[in-house]
Amino acid sequence: MHKRIWTLAAVFLTLCIGVFYVAIQQALRLGANDPQISIAQDVAAALQQNRKPADMLTGRIEIPYNMAPFVIIYDNMGNVVAGDGYVDGDIPIMPFGVLQRTSEGTVHTVTWEPKPGVRIASVSTRAGNYYVVSGRSLLVVEDHIASVTTYAGMVWLLSMATIGAAFLIVERPWVQKTQTNAH
Repeated sequence: MHKRIWTLAAVFLTLCIGVFYVAIQQALRLGANDPQISIAQDVAAALQQNRKPADMLTGRIEIPYNMAPFVIIYDNMGNVVAGDGYVDGDIPIMPFGVLQRTSEGTVHTVTWEPKPGVRIASVSTRAGNYYVVSGRSLLVVEDHIASVTTYAGMVWLLSMATIGAAFLIVERPWVQKTQTNAH
């Protein structure tokens, strides 16, 4: 009977640590979209007011090495019209199916990997004849998530070791076996 309590304590702590880990991991990942939502909506609003795409985007951001948000504007067919985000010297092409899931007035978020090892928190929206994609590298966010994973693993191991030690101190299973065998 007592062993079940210790097992339940271990299961309960494992579930608690797991829930907290998932909550923190998701908060970090979802928070990575926040600047891009505003940027994509602002660019879409400017396009709706007949601003020219090339006039809005004049910089150059090397996505794999920069945490700055970037914007890429595509036409109805998914061709690049303008952009300031580059991977290996080229503006990456968002898969057209992702763009098609975007509707005017809403945002569609997706983790985009234009090349292996380059992961982007991207947000897309539609503005008339254009798709607007804003994104930024997940490099730092994924480093934070890796740290949280390490901490959660250490807390879990420490918790399990504490429960195991408490079980041995309180229950003293070797003493009970010795007394049982002596009778």
